[in-house]
Amino acid sequence: MPIISAEEYELAVFRLEKLTDAAPGTEEAKELKVLTRLIAAFEYNRLPTSPD
Repeated sequence: MPIISAEEYELAVFRLEKLTDAAPGTEEAKELKVLTRLIAAFEYNRLPTSPD
């Protein structure tokens, strides 16, 4: 499920920070991978970028 609000984004970033030391192959590592992708997609689509 995509991140659609700033509140969801903040919660996802908070959770990601808790998972940064997840051991490879664990459920936590899988969650970390998914959160990373969801956060990146939100940032790409929602956050302002600097003009070129």
